[in-house]
Amino acid sequence: MEPAPRLDAATRKVLWWLVVPVLALHLLALYLPGNPATPDPLYVDKVVHAALFGIPVWVLGRLTGRGWLIAAVFAVHAGISELAQKWWIPNRSGDIYDGLADLVGIGIAVWWLHRTRGDG
Repeated sequence: MEPAPRLDAATRKVLWWLVVPVLALHLLALYLPGNPATPDPLYVDKVVHAALFGIPVWVLGRLTGRGWLIAAVFAVHAGISELAQKWWIPNRSGDIYDGLADLVGIGIAVWWLHRTRGDG
């Protein structure tokens, strides 16, 4: 993937301000203990997983122009997070389908980065 076109200063500043809250939300949502009393409606959890991985990949990929590298790091993290949820986090369960949803979110982010790189 070629680097994204140069961002104007205002857009770059906004994206940098988004990095910390986006990553904080990502980590909190994945690693806080679950609540067994609140079941998710059917498939809402999968949409949340896709967003939790897709949004940071898009933001960081847009800022750095290294979408594939960011995507690879987050893909590895998807597997690690599911194993951590299964083995160490109370009231959480590692789920292969959550991991697949993570990868779908990453894939959508990479596709969108590629689509919007500005070369037509």
